[in-house]
Amino acid sequence: MEKKQCRVCSKDKPLSDFPLRRGKSDTWCKLCQKEYKKAYWKENREAIAEKRKDTYEQNRDKYLSQMKEYYRSLDPNDVREKGWRNKLKTQFGMSVEDYDLLLEEQGGVCAICRQKETQKHKGRIIRMAVDHCHDTGEVRGLLCRACNTGIGLLGHDTERLTAAIQYLDQRVAVDHK
Repeated sequence: MEKKQCRVCSKDKPLSDFPLRRGKSDTWCKLCQKEYKKAYWKENREAIAEKRKDTYEQNRDKYLSQMKEYYRSLDPNDVREKGWRNKLKTQFGMSVEDYDLLLEEQGGVCAICRQKETQKHKGRIIRMAVDHCHDTGEVRGLLCRACNTGIGLLGHDTERLTAAIQYLDQRVAVDHK
């Protein structure tokens, strides 16, 4: 394995630790460049922000037209799918494969009412909601929109849910007399 000495830290490092610049490996290793950029940003934050703001304002129309063109070129289904995948990963720490496995374990139905999701958004049936503990973040299961909204409105409070069940049981008994 070829090695190269960094001009800043003077350590011998593999070539893969040096970024390419104009087809050749740079003289500073990636770590030294990162540390330099971090220190430079910290010291010059206001000036950099001001320069970016000025550049944006001078080229605002150009930037906006480029952004519009870019977003118009995207497939809305791809954007939606990417956002959902990102939310699964960042909010729940799960992959699409984890979600699909959980849905399969539940038989493709809501963990509470044992029914398939029926609510639609823009003509498509929505995905089951990932139910999770708001304190620990632990995923409990997949719920239909109605069940997820119901337990959410009752604050995930088992005492309130039990009281609601008792209320309904009493009302059903009164209504059927």
